[in-house]
Amino acid sequence: MQKKLYTIAEASQQFGCPAEELREAIRSGILAGTLHHNIGDFMIRAEDLAAYLKLKKTDLKVSENIKVLIID
Repeated sequence: MQKKLYTIAEASQQFGCPAEELREAIRSGILAGTLHHNIGDFMIRAEDLAAYLKLKKTDLKVSENIKVLIID
């Protein structure tokens, strides 16, 4: 049975994403997370985390194909 909610530490261990990157994504609004005051950490739904990782992966694929020419 797969977990439905992850803390930032669990998500970073499980999916190999740095914890600070996940916190920054929550702060900037890219990743949805709810702050639970009883544990003092954000909880991330599995569906939201999967969507974020998919978005992050496609951004990397797109950026590999872009070439920039700078003319002075």
